[in-house]
Order: sequence, then structure tokens, then C-alpha cells
Amino acid sequence: NWMGSVIFTTQSIDHIALSSEQYTVTVSDNYGCSATITPVLTALPPTNIVGTITYTGGGLASGNVYLIKIGTSSADYDTVSVATVFSGNFTFLAPNAGNYYARAEAGGAYPTLVNTYFGNHYLWDSALAVPHGCSVDDSANIIMQEILPVIGPGSIHGTVYEGMGFGQKLILGPVGVMTNVIPGVPVKVGKNPGGSIVATTLTDTSGQYDFTNLPYDSYKIYTDIPGYPMDSSYAVVLSASTDSLINLDYFVDSNSVYIDLTTQIHSIEKNNSSTTVFPNPAKDNVTFVFEVKENSLVNMELYNLQGEKINVILNRNFEKGKVTQTINLDQYNITSGTYMIKANINNNNSFIKLVVIK
Repeated sequence: NWMGSVIFTTQSIDHIALSSEQYTVTVSDNYGCSATITPVLTALPPTNIVGTITYTGGGLASGNVYLIKIGTSSADYDTVSVATVFSGNFTFLAPNAGNYYARAEAGGAYPTLVNTYFGNHYLWDSALAVPHGCSVDDSANIIMQEILPVIGPGSIHGTVYEGMGFGQKLILGPVGVMTNVIPGVPVKVGKNPGGSIVATTLTDTSGQYDFTNLPYDSYKIYTDIPGYPMDSSYAVVLSASTDSLINLDYFVDSNSVYIDLTTQIHSIEKNNSSTTVFPNPAKDNVTFVFEVKENSLVNMELYNLQGEKINVILNRNFEKGKVTQTINLDQYNITSGTYMIKANINNNNSFIKLVVIK
């Protein structure tokens, strides 16, 4: 019994016990009276999140699983850990108790597998949460979603940028580092209408994404960032006259994803020059066949889709007649993607799309 203006009060004290041990708790009042207890706190052993990643071919031989903490607002969603898949299995060691999403990514070795969340969905807003407690290991088995390979001449390119107030971590690293672009963002292409997924990729370290080999059709392009509404997308059409689209850019701020309405989507017209290019897509070497009407200088420059010149790949005089010229691409240290070649032949400029697959 305590004398005073407050007859009874309750105070909670939080303490994380890393091991089981005895503690001393003493309570004193303004009159110099005190009481002491010696409770024993039992620390439970850490628990893990484990699971299997499978597809129609069996267990996934290699890949990654991302553990994404579910927050109360868009910016509170965090990728807190990445686990490597070994022989179809993964383990997250001792994550804090809470609710998570788990997303599996197979990588380039499995081009027909779509990054898939626990619950076997390829979109975060359809995924199931993984509730993780303190008493037992929790499991999150994922069956990878699959798509059919696509073959076609179309390509789509864009960049995902940081908007004001962006605070989410899609990959491991400090939240406060603002790089202007966001790597590791899942970007997907779906049929329009219908929405069935056709292709998927991740933005690279420059925040850029590329889709190649797309058939002529109507598509919807959207990002898949956990915690952010999926109400901003591009609706585009690839056709024989317009087989490439660039500047399909996104901005991500503290609570939304929105498309860049200030920059016009540019189309790249199909190559109408008399120059033949093969193979296209190319890997190491590419061959150009063209006609020189009179002895003259032929110049070819390689550009990326941001309009930046990478290098001059050809600059020499040719005699009149048909020319076959093979160029090795490895010397320019270019990566997989879509490029433009500005060719000046017979004092006429033409633009040729070149797809590189490394």
C-alpha cells in the first residue's frame, strides 16, 4: 500500500534480454520508501524464416530472396535482408519479429521465371504477408511464376528516378544516400488489355531498364515497388512503323510512383536505310552491308538511348561499290541493351537500331 495522491499506477519497462538471467528491479517513492523484486527473464532462442523456391523444373538452383519489412506508410517498407538460394532452399537468420513480404528472383539463368512473392503472385499488392514471431521458425515457400519466351523486333527503355522525399531501400544500403536513380526496381510488361505478364526485369545500377525482343502489340509498363500504389503505368503500342520506345520514365517520392509527364515519349522509327545489319541482336561481332555510290568517307557512331555518344565504330574511306564491314563490339565495353548507330553514308545520315545481348 502506497500513500499519496496516486493510489495505484502502472509503469512498463521494455528490455531486450540477449540471454536468460536474473535482474533486480527497485521502485522508490518521494517518501524514501522502496520495494525490490528479482525477476528472471528467459531469452528465447532466435528464430529464422526458411523456405523453398521451386518451379516446373524442380528446385531453383540459384537466385536470391528479398525480405521486405511491411511498414505503416510507403516509405516505411524496407528491404532488410537478402538470402541466397542454394539447391532450392533459403534461410533468413534471426530477423526481428514482424510482418514481411518475401520476393524470389531467379536471375538471368532463368529468363522465363518472373520474380515472385510469397503467395505465388508476381505483384506485391497480391502477395501474402509472412508473419514472423519469436517461438518457432516460420516458412515461406514460393512457386515461381513462369512466362513464355517472346520473340520480336520491339524494344522499350526507361529510367526510374528518385523524387522528393524518397526513403525506401530496395537494395541493402543507407536510406539517406540520394543517387537520383533507383537500382533494383522490378519493372514488368503486360498485355493491354488483359494484363497478362509478358516480360520482367530489374533496373540496373543506373536506374535504367530495357525490354527487347518484344512482338508488335499493345502493352502496359508498370513498376512493382512494395508499399507503393500501382496506379501509374504507360500504355504503349509497338508496330512495324514504331518498333522502339524510349523515355518511359518513372519518379518515386515518399508515397507514390508517377510517370514523367514533362518528358515526351520518343519513338525510334524502324531502320529505313539501305544498310543491312546482322546479326541483330548481336553479341560480339556485327556486320554492316551497304552501297557506296562513289569513293567517299563512311562514318558510324554508336549512341545509347540517352543520346550519349559511346564511340566512333567506323571512320574510313571506301571505294565505290558494295561494302561488307564487320566490327567487333567487345572493344567498346558495352553491355546488353538497345543502342542507336548514326551512319553517314553517301553524305546521308540514317539511324539504325542495334540490340546487344551479352
